Amino acid sequence: MQRRKLLFFCSKFGGGGAEMHLLRIITHTDFAKYEVHLALTRDGGNYEARLPQAIVVHHLTTGVTSSLKALLKSYLPLKKLIDQLKPSAVISIMDPQNLMLSYLKRKLKNAPPVILCCQNAPVKSLSNEGLRGKLYLNLIPKWYNAATEIIAICGGVKQELIDKLRIRVPVKVIYNAGYDEDSYLLKKAEPLDNTYVRKDNQLIACGRLHKQKGFDILIEALALVKQSVDFNLWILGEGDDKQKLMELRDAKGLTENIRFAGFQTNPYQFFANADVFVLSSRWEGFGNVITEAMICDCAVVSTECDFGPNEIIKHNKEGLLAKVEDAVSLAQNIQEILVNKELQEQLRIAGRERATHFSSLAISRQYFEAIDEVINNK
Repeated sequence: MQRRKLLFFCSKFGGGGAEMHLLRIITHTDFAKYEVHLALTRDGGNYEARLPQAIVVHHLTTGVTSSLKALLKSYLPLKKLIDQLKPSAVISIMDPQNLMLSYLKRKLKNAPPVILCCQNAPVKSLSNEGLRGKLYLNLIPKWYNAATEIIAICGGVKQELIDKLRIRVPVKVIYNAGYDEDSYLLKKAEPLDNTYVRKDNQLIACGRLHKQKGFDILIEALALVKQSVDFNLWILGEGDDKQKLMELRDAKGLTENIRFAGFQTNPYQFFANADVFVLSSRWEGFGNVITEAMICDCAVVSTECDFGPNEIIKHNKEGLLAKVEDAVSLAQNIQEILVNKELQEQLRIAGRERATHFSSLAISRQYFEAIDEVINNK
């Protein structure tokens, strides 16, 4: 049987959650069935070295540092590559690449099926990106409808695409590939640096230090928790708000309780040494870090933000859900899970079982089934 030729289209292959999601999916390719090509708008991504050797990588530009400039310069090379390869389908990740590919599909003769993958909530995320974000939001309803199908990262993103962005092509929900089965156990077992000492009621939070992640709300909440329960928190991640958040921590008298641990290449070893993971986000595309924490036996407290957390966990079943931008609600849930050890253990066990539904292998199979369905129906 002749192998189906698939072309995936992405930005620089490294550093981000969408890129990691794609890496996890294509790592599980059945290479007896598919010939996989990966077109990148920029070279130099640190995930490239982790790709299976069978995947053919095409750098559409070289030496371009600007992501927008690289995207624009990629248009003609991508068109030429599609003409040469004649793939059975082209699949793109991230909004800028989705826009270019959906526009390009209109210009191609005998265009292959095009699948756009939405890894974030477009209205929520792009509304905070200035003029470029407004331009993208204006173009999405016009261009995305040229696609053959769209894969949304969760049900909430699907509804946003249909209700707010007037998408009329089929939209399928496939959740994020949460963790790598082959590596998380090894990473989880790695010992922490001896400068990190696990304490009683060890909390962990993880993400870009940005307004979206709500770390300011978390610090406000923990100031309330500290009045009755002692704790220790590691915050993993970097971002522009770091100094402001450190000043808020100190102003709340939490200097000894909260440590900013910076970007960590292996968050699993931190999750494995924590009791409770807290997601304090104002919004998410999915909240993949929840599944990573749960598979490492962390009990979870999350805001019930748009979108994702309430599709991963049900309140009091696999975790606890707090109101968004509500420090009191978040504090109450954190305090409950710290004080009630029986509940904490119940949520830890149920959460770990739930996380298995988001393994890379399980999600990858769903993606390739969806791709095959699109190709078969063209």
